[in-house]
Amino acid sequence: MRHLMRRLGVLLVLGVALGGCAGTDLAGAKVIPNGDYTVESGQTVESTLLVMSGDVTVEEGGVVEGDVLAFSGDVTVDGSVDGDVVALSGKVKVDGVAKGDVVAFSQDIEVAGTVTGEVLAFSGDVELAPTAEVDGNVNAWSGSVSKDDAATVQGSTGQGELTVPEMALERPSFNPLQAILWLILRSVVPALVAALIAGIWPHHVVRTARTLTGEPMASGTVGLVAAIVALPIIGLLFVTVCLCWLGFILAAIVLVALLFGWAAMGTEIGKRLGRHLGSDWPVAGAAFVGTWILSIVLALLELIPCFGLLFSIIVSAVAVGAALLTHFGRRHYPEPEPQAAEA
Repeated sequence: MRHLMRRLGVLLVLGVALGGCAGTDLAGAKVIPNGDYTVESGQTVESTLLVMSGDVTVEEGGVVEGDVLAFSGDVTVDGSVDGDVVALSGKVKVDGVAKGDVVAFSQDIEVAGTVTGEVLAFSGDVELAPTAEVDGNVNAWSGSVSKDDAATVQGSTGQGELTVPEMALERPSFNPLQAILWLILRSVVPALVAALIAGIWPHHVVRTARTLTGEPMASGTVGLVAAIVALPIIGLLFVTVCLCWLGFILAAIVLVALLFGWAAMGTEIGKRLGRHLGSDWPVAGAAFVGTWILSIVLALLELIPCFGLLFSIIVSAVAVGAALLTHFGRRHYPEPEPQAAEA
């Protein structure tokens, strides 16, 4: 089941990202954007089969060598499926052979054939016909399990619960030196990114840093509002499938604003540290040192429950807000007075 959930997550991401495309053999999976799809007798699908909006039928003699996933339709298996069979909003009927797990999230599962994995219904019922053979467990989370006396189930049968396999858990050993080295190394990546941004756009980063220090409240407010507004919109765009490309663009803008704001914040910290040490570091060097220190401090603060995460959110909001207020450092905020501008 753990492998099924991992594959299902990959399939969901792949389906949302590629749902608006009209290709049929994309990223190693056979994607059907609209309409029903039938694997006819004698036909073999040599990859995972994803049907975005329609029913899937695998006729007797038909073979699918990967997984079968239907987003908004039913799945009927009279032939053979080598992987998992998943229906997100439809029902599943297996009269043939499913060599993986069989999962239905919102409707019923009927098994009259052979399932070598597990059978799981999240919000529907499971019906096992006399000819059903299931090698794994059969579970109905919020429904019921109807099993004929002649049906064969090698695993357990449960209702209202999920069966979790027993695992021997060992307490991991803690190595302080290894933890410190990992903390330092993981903070190098954002520091390198900040140094790269500051090296390419030094004046833009400095303008953004001035806004960070001069208008922290305005920057934080704009950043929080942008996150509250943008994140639900991005989620809705991904759900609509056809506009998922627009969601990627909006998410990229937010990410770039965060990176740019972090570079400005690191530059300000590095500049102040350099002045304290009696030296004037270049913008890229100050951004690297300051962002490195900031990343380490935030990582340590996140060890504190609630407070650490809240502090990271506030810092990120200020960084995003400053980048947006200055249009990524292309203008001053607030605008200087006319006398100051002339001077």
